[in-house]
Amino acid sequence: MLPTLGYEFGTTIHLYPDDERKMPAFPSFRSSDLVVLTTRPATSMIGDSIPRKHIRGTKSNFEEAIFTEIAQVLPILQPQAC
Repeated sequence: MLPTLGYEFGTTIHLYPDDERKMPAFPSFRSSDLVVLTTRPATSMIGDSIPRKHIRGTKSNFEEAIFTEIAQVLPILQPQAC
């Protein structure tokens, strides 16, 4: 479906726990790029009604930059200190 909208596959980025790569190790993005993130438990929840599953984050600048941008649109995704 995305190719019909003018998008083409560029690359896949895997972030593993304790990944310490710096920004130059990752591909650069343009403002017109589409970034697709896999579903995972939220990094914070409102209230205690939903059990939390601990997801180890990376130590990469890339993950920090991505979640900083997403948190501007989805405030529930404010990162929690691990």
